[in-house]
Amino acid sequence: MKLGERQIAYLKGYAMAIQSMMAELTGENSCAKSYDPIQIDDDTIHSYAFDLKDGGRHHPLSDYNSLEEITDLMLEQGVQWCKFCLNLNEEDERIDTNNDRVY
Repeated sequence: MKLGERQIAYLKGYAMAIQSMMAELTGENSCAKSYDPIQIDDDTIHSYAFDLKDGGRHHPLSDYNSLEEITDLMLEQGVQWCKFCLNLNEEDERIDTNNDRVY
């Protein structure tokens, strides 16, 4: 898969929006790189914020069939991360700090 300039700009904006949503909903900076969630060169997406298909930091564009496949993965991973963080926060709120019981 090859991305044009407009597709790269769209993908960077989309990643920034998902990363901003993650931070806003959870109060957490998922990767300490919220200002720069992805970079894209000729054949690879580089990201601290999104694991995409391979779970690593570098994601070959040849692994993807479409821009939609990439954005769907970003959205899915952003939602999963928010749910994970919000569940942790809910558990924290149920702990009685006097005797460490969970309600």
